[in-house]
Amino acid sequence: MPVTKLAALWIVFALLAVAGELASEVGITGWGKGEGYRAAEFCLASWLADRGHSSNQEERDALERVRQFVTANQFTRFADWHDEKSRPASMVGYRRTIRGNDSTRTEPETTFYMLSSGWKEMCGNYDPVKVARLCRAAGWLIVDPDSTRNQTAVRLPEIGLKKVFVLSSEVIG
Repeated sequence: MPVTKLAALWIVFALLAVAGELASEVGITGWGKGEGYRAAEFCLASWLADRGHSSNQEERDALERVRQFVTANQFTRFADWHDEKSRPASMVGYRRTIRGNDSTRTEPETTFYMLSSGWKEMCGNYDPVKVARLCRAAGWLIVDPDSTRNQTAVRLPEIGLKKVFVLSSEVIG
């Protein structure tokens, strides 16, 4: 099981607490019993207060990267599903908007169909599989709930059947 950065930091603070206690026992610090633990606990609490949360920052950053990428590129790198003249040179996928013109849908709904190469580019230094799991957990990735796969086979305009990452409009907020 991988250790998160936060868990690794907790281990470091625990080791510092034990080291402080051992140093106190042999008379190096001049501290009383329990001061090493209290000092480490204070440092950890201060660090968490400064950080503002105890969740995995790397995961939050990965999700923010996805949101920023799709938001910034939704009209420039995603081809319009319905307009065959809209094919960007550095296309990462398709953008399909269903207009709110029937009685069941009041707002337009946009879905992003992202090619694997675009997904990898968007993820940058983050693990693409982990980013997909995070997007799925956030409710951004549209998948078959009974499947463990993060990609869906979709018949794309001018390309045909292809496995893609399907993102809901929730990704852009």
